Amino acid sequence: MTKPAVALVTGAASGMGQLAARRLAAAGASVAALDVDEKGLEQTVARAPTMRAWGCDVTDDAAVDRTVREVQDAFGPVDRLVHAAGICLPGLLADQPVDEIERTMAVNYLGTVRVVHAVLGGMLDRRRGDIVTFASLSGWLPSPHLGAYSASKHAVVAFNE
Repeated sequence: MTKPAVALVTGAASGMGQLAARRLAAAGASVAALDVDEKGLEQTVARAPTMRAWGCDVTDDAAVDRTVREVQDAFGPVDRLVHAAGICLPGLLADQPVDEIERTMAVNYLGTVRVVHAVLGGMLDRRRGDIVTFASLSGWLPSPHLGAYSASKHAVVAFNE
């Protein structure tokens, strides 16, 4: 009997991350659902016996590393990463507080870097694995009121390339 694939999904409490987590679980994967929204995570994993929730802030190096270790202890090595965690704080850059711009970069871009870095070494050692990250059309086509978001998603696009 083949061991089920292990998938780690960030941003799993809502939106595309929640959809990805549910679809992977329905396909038979053991799914580690991660998010800062623990109430949303409860809803995501409610009817999925192969899914387990972990509260994790992708802006926190130690939390990401600890959570990936816990996931691997519980399920085994991560075969697929689906990184969907992200935020959008719209506003004109001239009016937007710098801390909001920094937060957007910390979650969207540096969160991507942290989570990929936490699983990539093991995938390279095993010579297999999939990494799926979510960027946005805003990463290619900046929009008014989305300067910080567009910059963060462009950084994700460049990182992935």
